[in-house]
Amino acid sequence: MAFATFHYVFVGPTAQGIARYVPGSVTVIGSDPKLAIDVQIDTAFQTDLDELMHTLGFKPGSGTGLYWQKFTKTFADFSVAAFANDVQLFQLQPKQMIHSVVIKHSASFTGGLIAAYTISVGTGLVPVKYATAFDVFQAPGDSIDLPSNILGTESFSTGTDIFAHAISAGAFLNAATTGSVDIWVLVSTLP
Repeated sequence: MAFATFHYVFVGPTAQGIARYVPGSVTVIGSDPKLAIDVQIDTAFQTDLDELMHTLGFKPGSGTGLYWQKFTKTFADFSVAAFANDVQLFQLQPKQMIHSVVIKHSASFTGGLIAAYTISVGTGLVPVKYATAFDVFQAPGDSIDLPSNILGTESFSTGTDIFAHAISAGAFLNAATTGSVDIWVLVSTLP
């Protein structure tokens, strides 16, 4: 399962009691429940959550229409007997736009004979469309990250899967025994 946090702003008279309407797989976190809530959910349920929240009077994002989604992936998520693997982060909905991506690791992706390990963000066809390959083999640090401001939309009629793309050198990805990365994606929805 891939979990992410989605931000919703209430556009109705009150958001009190929202937790009783949210499915059991969702945890309401942060924010003043009278104004906005953040919902952490398995990304497989994102579309269902968007529909539910809309029915209850919430809309995605903040007053500016921009909102951050955070995804955490570990070495186990990318582990395959190959030098490259795509792991879905979320589905960019029709008319949504990516404004920025930040990749930051908290533990190096290392193990076995792996000599290099990078992660990028993009689509299935263009794995570096929104963030170029970032070295997650190097030691992590407070100022070691990859901010990217590559703007883009995909389809105005269908959703598009957005992936984290991992590449290793020296050994297959399944040789990794450590590694954790956070990926933030700044998204808006066109009217």
